[in-house]
Amino acid sequence: MTFVVGAGDEIEHSELPALEQLVVMGYEYKSKTDLNKERKKTTEVLLYGRLREAIQRINPDIDSDGINDALNQIKEDSFPFTYDTMDTNEKIRAKMVGLSQTGGLEPITVDQYDETGTRKKTVKLFDFENIDNNDFVVTNQFELQGFKNPIFPDIILFVNGIPLVIIECKSPFRKNWLDDAVEKENFRKYRSTGNGYERLMFYNHVLVATCGVEARHGTISSDVNHFKNSRWSSAYPLSIEQVEEKYGRSREQEILIAGMLERSHLLDLLKNYVIYQTINNKRIKIIAKHQQYRAVTKCTAKIKTAENRRGGVIWHTQGSGKSFTMQWVAK
Repeated sequence: MTFVVGAGDEIEHSELPALEQLVVMGYEYKSKTDLNKERKKTTEVLLYGRLREAIQRINPDIDSDGINDALNQIKEDSFPFTYDTMDTNEKIRAKMVGLSQTGGLEPITVDQYDETGTRKKTVKLFDFENIDNNDFVVTNQFELQGFKNPIFPDIILFVNGIPLVIIECKSPFRKNWLDDAVEKENFRKYRSTGNGYERLMFYNHVLVATCGVEARHGTISSDVNHFKNSRWSSAYPLSIEQVEEKYGRSREQEILIAGMLERSHLLDLLKNYVIYQTINNKRIKIIAKHQQYRAVTKCTAKIKTAENRRGGVIWHTQGSGKSFTMQWVAK
């Protein structure tokens, strides 16, 4: 596999190792040049050819008119730049996971016709049961033209043509690498309204900042302090030794990628481990941390297989998110 990368400490210690690991994990690598051939213009954040193919593959009973209707409901032009970023992110996630709730949260439905007449059909954008039925692509230095200047996020993960994950890589020799990634150079710019990058945030599930030896994650509402306290330090069900054996190293970057971005985990986190809340009149997006994901996974498995009512204990420290853990268990 040949990766189109530059040179320097950031590339050597973070970007290239991340690309290599993601390919081993089943992601298809495409260079920026390759993906630009799949786009009509560099203002597009969706890979429409891959999205159309995924809808056809996952929904074989939807006719061509229905597929076109589904694409129109999720396409970028349906969500103008003037829309509120967090509100749009929440509504698009509802469409991606088939959620139906009040407040404008609804799945994609299309009209289909048969001998009985017209019926509504829900369209799935992901196959959450058969992971291999989805299209996983990783690229680096993806070009997105804003209102004035383009941006080139270090790594983007596309699933079925939708950009779910953005990874910003920094040199481990930078003193303030995390602040640079979150506040000074990358995520703040991407999230700011009026720059023309909003649509990338509309579809985003998780943001990752890494320098190789350290790695942190957050959402489109996370400030730098949240990132500082969000280390994915368990690659469950893999042990640290297994991460080392599979990927050659077991730094925080390798552990986060192996645990959080493993293909089935990523879709599971998208579907089942997201909460939107309003705090101090501000809408925020919350995703599970590693201890919550591990606890819920173990707990639900125990519930399904236990032969008696003796379950076990989930131990939490104060402030570690036990309310969210129980909410996800109940769901």
